[in-house]
This record gives sequence, structure tokens and C-alpha cells, in this order.
Amino acid sequence: MCQQASAHSLTTVWNQVLAEERDTPRRRRAWQASKQIGREAAPKVVELVEARNRAARRMGYRDYYAMSLAHDELDETWLSALSNLLAAKTDALFASEKARLDRALAAKFGIQPTEVGPWHYSDPFFQRAPADDSADLDPIFRWCLVMVSFERALYENPRCDLIDVVLKPGAKWHWNEMIQRATGSRLSEQSFVRAIEALKE
Repeated sequence: MCQQASAHSLTTVWNQVLAEERDTPRRRRAWQASKQIGREAAPKVVELVEARNRAARRMGYRDYYAMSLAHDELDETWLSALSNLLAAKTDALFASEKARLDRALAAKFGIQPTEVGPWHYSDPFFQRAPADDSADLDPIFRWCLVMVSFERALYENPRCDLIDVVLKPGAKWHWNEMIQRATGSRLSEQSFVRAIEALKE
């Protein structure tokens, strides 16, 4: 319990430094300190990986990863192809957004964009959106609400086509009402149908 509390306290300190500190050397020391846990955890992690793989092989699988995919009914080749496709579709956008972020950080810390290091980001693992609200994720989450509503419509009407369910006059899950409620905007019926048909392809 004490170790957990101590780790939590250290994480809080690291996050606070990376969120607020303007001194680059201090940020760098905090970031480097946050990585030291890997050295301590590595032997146990490797031991766990090997134990999982041994157990999976005893059950006839190549390794634990293959077993997990099989239990989730996911084809490894399909998943790999999908991952590669997503990377190909988003790599350029990611590079552009990261370059924009690096320019903003360079201006903030009075350095060149090429001098931006991992300790200049607010997240030590570079996994969260920037803390400066420059990335507006609201539209994405609003559209997620729309898609969840569509899924619920299909769940309640499993034998019906999605377009029939949401386009039918007086439908409980009418498409325009859902979109307007979630996004504050409206689409033409033709645009909506094209979007749904594209999802089916």
C-alpha cells in the first residue's frame, strides 16, 4: 500500500512539473526520473511475458498474443492489415499536427523546433492531447455519440436495415434528431444515406 501511495505521489509530481515548469533542465530531470521505473519493472514484466507464452503454447497457441486474438475472435492478418492501413492514412496528419505542436512548444520555451525534446510535452508518454486546448476533440466525441445511437437503434431493431430504422417517419431514433442533438448541425437526407452506405462498404 505504501509503495502504491509513493508511486502515485511521484506520478503526481512528474505530471505537475511537466504541466507547469518552464525551466527546461528541470523538466528534463523530471521526465528522465519518470522513466527509471522501467529498469525496476523490466525483469518482472519479462517473467510475466514468458509465463503467459508458456501457458498459451500448452494450449496449442503460438504465444499469448495469438491466444488473446483468438479468444476475441480477431484474425491476426486482418488486424495487422487494418493497423497498417490506419497508419498509412494517419501518419501524414500526425506528422503535421506534431510539427504544429513542436512549433508552439519552441515558442513557449524560447528554443528552436528541432530542440524540442520529450520533456517539453505535458504528457511523459506523449499519449494525451496537449494541455493547451489546441486540439478540439469535441466534434469527434459528438460524432461518437451519433454512432452509439445508431448502434442502439440496430440493437433494438436487429432485423431492420439501419437506414430504414432511422429514416422512417416518426422513428424513435430519427437520424436528423440524433445528429442535431449530438453535433448541433443538420445533414441532408441524401448526405446521411451516402455516409451510411459508405460505412457498409
